[in-house]
Amino acid sequence: LVPMVVFFILYLILRIGINVILPIIFNNAAIILIQLFNLLIMLLLFNVVISLYYNFGREQKIMNSFGKAFTPSKEKFMAFVLQYGVVLIISFLLYPLRDYFFLYPTRQMVIEVIILFAFLTWMRFYLLDVYQSIKVHN
Repeated sequence: LVPMVVFFILYLILRIGINVILPIIFNNAAIILIQLFNLLIMLLLFNVVISLYYNFGREQKIMNSFGKAFTPSKEKFMAFVLQYGVVLIISFLLYPLRDYFFLYPTRQMVIEVIILFAFLTWMRFYLLDVYQSIKVHN
């Protein structure tokens, strides 16, 4: 519980700082940076949640699950970098379609939900494979 509270407080401090400082310095770039920061935090949160579920399912001990979920490793970092890269690539591939989706917002929502579910499923399976290969979890 303590790591999640620290994580949440750190997120709030960074979020408030980004929302206050960046719009003063940059206008359009601030929006992009805020969105990239939110994406980063969202992926970190998903990684921690999936790690918590994985570790709790293996050991049935809550505090050990939190400890192992927040244990940094090279494999976890590389998995996170790959996830972030995949999300950015998907975003760049969908960017040219925004003019088409402007006319058909329902289609945009359906396609984005399908892509989100596909990405979350891939991310879950990929992270489970990464966690099984880490010696910390064995």
